[in-house]
Amino acid sequence: MRIVLDTTYLLPIVGVELVGMNIEDMRSVLASGHSLMLNEVSLFEILGKVCPVVAEDEESRKRVETGLKAIMNSDRLTILSVIDEETLPVALDLMCRGMRDIPDVPIVASALVHADSLMTEAKDIPAFLRRMGSSLQVFDLKGFRNKR
Repeated sequence: MRIVLDTTYLLPIVGVELVGMNIEDMRSVLASGHSLMLNEVSLFEILGKVCPVVAEDEESRKRVETGLKAIMNSDRLTILSVIDEETLPVALDLMCRGMRDIPDVPIVASALVHADSLMTEAKDIPAFLRRMGSSLQVFDLKGFRNKR
């Protein structure tokens, strides 16, 4: 299966553990054998999420930098352009239909164009896609565990 990962799933790789998700969860996703992709905007979104926490902590900053380099150099993750010729009209359509979370727009557009499914913890994205009539498979970490 071709899966686009939302930004949340990359945070454990840069040292940010979330309630109900840790680095072992991400290791199991990476080892799953599925074709895993992320939109390039997720790399920038990670910086926005972690900078307030690591701004004054050199050790944390190095951990984030190391984690981002691991993501960028991973042979298990394909990094998709923020917008390409195929996703541009889809992204525009998503915005015109009311998707307002700007980083989510290229992530969802990438999933719609380049993947079979989107793995996200966001609750609004599956509902939005259903209203659009999309058949994109959307699941969270719990749903991923159940698919294995």
